[in-house]
Amino acid sequence: PSIFATAISCLLLVAIAGRWMGPVAALWVALLMLSCQLGIRQVILVRTDALFQMFILLGAFFALRSTLDGKNWWPFWLAALGAVMTKGPLGLVVSALGLAAIVSARRDGSSDRLTLHRRGLIAGAITCFVVPLSWLLAADASSGGLAFEKLIGEELLGHSLMPREVIE
Repeated sequence: PSIFATAISCLLLVAIAGRWMGPVAALWVALLMLSCQLGIRQVILVRTDALFQMFILLGAFFALRSTLDGKNWWPFWLAALGAVMTKGPLGLVVSALGLAAIVSARRDGSSDRLTLHRRGLIAGAITCFVVPLSWLLAADASSGGLAFEKLIGEELLGHSLMPREVIE
């Protein structure tokens, strides 16, 4: 999965850079990603980081395509949903950060082509909350309450609010 997700991430970077920056930049961005320590580690380690990165890049690609070409927003929301299912709510936050560029471009009047469709945004945001929440509730029911305790209690709240033990 790590190699597959890293390969897709490289192809997405090539597609994004190739379209807006030219073929030379597209070649360099893929080579730089694969040659840096992060790219190498993502191929070697079997973790969800490469998958999360792939979904974030998919979200960025589809957000750009939707705003600049007027395409449908559902591919963006499906990529955001994949990021949410991989790393939790952080996936939605990072996927949606690209939308800040649209808002800032609107304020300074630099682009009239950028459009956001509120109906699609609201439906996608609801989907990104309903699917993981229903998965969590089903997992919690089948585990006798252990899934919610582990994922929300220990992982989310425990890691963010509790001090970590230092191993000496």
